Amino acid sequence: MPSPPCWRSRCSACSACWRFSSKPVPLRRKRPLRLRRRRTLPCLCGELAELGFDEIVLEHYAFPVQGKLDRISKGRPAGAEERTARVTAFLTQVQQAAAPYGTKISLRVERDTLTGGESSSGITAPLVEQYAGRVWMAEDGLLPAPLDLLEQAGITGGTDRLVAITPARTEGSQVVQAVLLPAQ
Repeated sequence: MPSPPCWRSRCSACSACWRFSSKPVPLRRKRPLRLRRRRTLPCLCGELAELGFDEIVLEHYAFPVQGKLDRISKGRPAGAEERTARVTAFLTQVQQAAAPYGTKISLRVERDTLTGGESSSGITAPLVEQYAGRVWMAEDGLLPAPLDLLEQAGITGGTDRLVAITPARTEGSQVVQAVLLPAQ
């Protein structure tokens, strides 16, 4: 039996191509900060934008800060400033790929990123302010509330930009939901 054909697509925004084959690699397993991947993921976002998606939410777009980091430290930029520069370059490419189609690039951030408690991932509050169309945050019941936290971190737009990820409304359900503020 012949193997299924491969499809190639070229993104005009960055002139790199990505490939679907009979053995696809899940996107979450790719490392977005490697040179080849930095071109591939922005192209994928450009393709999604071209297909008509109005928003793309990036969740794991920075350097890891948890887990067995000693196993992935080879080639890892040493300082937070260099990591921030690489994340900024990546987000710039994503934004440029999606911009011709009016697609909003949104970022999911953790509380520690906005409070300054976590700085080794390369993500900073000014970077979120600049690149996030919307800011997706978990509604965790801690103070300050996400809306207040955005304001304290210097992220403008408040209720127009915040998407709260809330626990399931049905008891016992593992499903979470996103709620745009104010409720629409």
